[in-house]
Amino acid sequence: MTGQEKAPETEVSRHGTISLLAGWPSLARILIASMTFYGSWAGVNIVHVSNIMWPGESFHSVEIGIGMGIAFFAFALSPMIFGHLSDRHSRVRLLSMTSIAQGIVIIFMLFTPEGQGAAAWVFFIALGSISNLLSGCCFPVGDSYVSDAIPEQRLSQYYGLQGLLVGVFTYLMMLLSSVLFAIQWRIYLLVAAVSLVATGFVIIVKAKEPVRGAMRQELKSAVEDGGVYSFKLDRATLKSVVMSRSNMIMYIEGFFTQIVLGVPNFLIYIYLQSPPSNLTSWTNAMIGFIASFPGHIFALIVFARLSDKYGARSMKKRIYLIITGLALFILMYMVFVLVPLEPLTPAEGGALGIVFARPGYVGITAVWFGATAIGGLYNHNQRPIVQAANLPETQGMAASVNTFLEVFGSGMGITFGGIVFALYGSNMQLTTITLCLIGFAGTLLWAACFKSLDGDLAKVSRLLEQRATLMKKG
Repeated sequence: MTGQEKAPETEVSRHGTISLLAGWPSLARILIASMTFYGSWAGVNIVHVSNIMWPGESFHSVEIGIGMGIAFFAFALSPMIFGHLSDRHSRVRLLSMTSIAQGIVIIFMLFTPEGQGAAAWVFFIALGSISNLLSGCCFPVGDSYVSDAIPEQRLSQYYGLQGLLVGVFTYLMMLLSSVLFAIQWRIYLLVAAVSLVATGFVIIVKAKEPVRGAMRQELKSAVEDGGVYSFKLDRATLKSVVMSRSNMIMYIEGFFTQIVLGVPNFLIYIYLQSPPSNLTSWTNAMIGFIASFPGHIFALIVFARLSDKYGARSMKKRIYLIITGLALFILMYMVFVLVPLEPLTPAEGGALGIVFARPGYVGITAVWFGATAIGGLYNHNQRPIVQAANLPETQGMAASVNTFLEVFGSGMGITFGGIVFALYGSNMQLTTITLCLIGFAGTLLWAACFKSLDGDLAKVSRLLEQRATLMKKG
């Protein structure tokens, strides 16, 4: 076949035109996992969780804070375990078994003894941490699956779709959980448990394991000829690829960027739900949904396609988009806390119509929309670059290191943000600006990737070409 001839449309090449939903097992696992980590107790229901253990008492910030820290650590540790397994074993089985196991763990959480103080805390936090350990597998395992199921030229559109669905689903689960936790918290956990078990069985029955390396241009001919990619991660590959200069820069960048992303997950909720704003958790979640839903759609329709278009020309184009998106995203969150907000009574803070009758709250909703949309330039381009800079047998390991540092950075953002918030005398504006200035280190690190990326991509391409030759020889 010459360079001018059109390749025959095989099962591998048709993936690019069939559907972005070829990665549905990963997407389903991530969506269902968001019911537990974001919706049930690490999100808007943190006060309800305290009341499970200490009903009628004031919020136990120390105990719950320690519990969240343990849960974050379990979630961060998970990718280091499952990322390595995904490079050696079936991704479909890992996604399925962890979903079923997590559902069973949450069923045991239903037996938490209410009102038993420390005993209830240990029981609930221990099982919640195990749940998070199983939940954290979905990102490295899912990314490994997606790298072999979605063609490189459509990865940004896939991650845009994933961002849209996860964002919308997470806020819907926040709303559902805030209602059900107020009625009876066990109802929500039962729904989550049943959903997890059912999803696990659907994945194991319906999903097919994608061929490793099928979407890499250098391997397509060998895969179409029946070659099997059986190469495993070894020490030499770990050192030369997983720990390449570009990968190391991207890992460290993820840590600093997530410090900024930890701001809306923690401090902004406190900011909006405290005096003088006094928003309820339901109103706060609704504002986030109203802003994020169209923001994710805009990012998917405009920025995801733009990213794939320019990314097809050069991976460095994706870096330009990431730096632009990240810088604008950080600036928008600085603007967010500078918008003057009208004071509300607790009763007014629970009425969405009254809240949106105030110009300040309309303003922060608009800024929130802009931040969500422009954040797509970062989210839609970061993972395609990480995947391109790694071999099929290093996808899970690279994703696990990246996810570990991102989650650790998010936890540090919450911890450091709380300390800075206290040092600044509960001044939200100075706290957010300080964290955002730290986040600008991420843009500098991406700029440092320019020199090394081409060389590291070329190295990966040479290794793939060598392996394609070996695959054809059998």
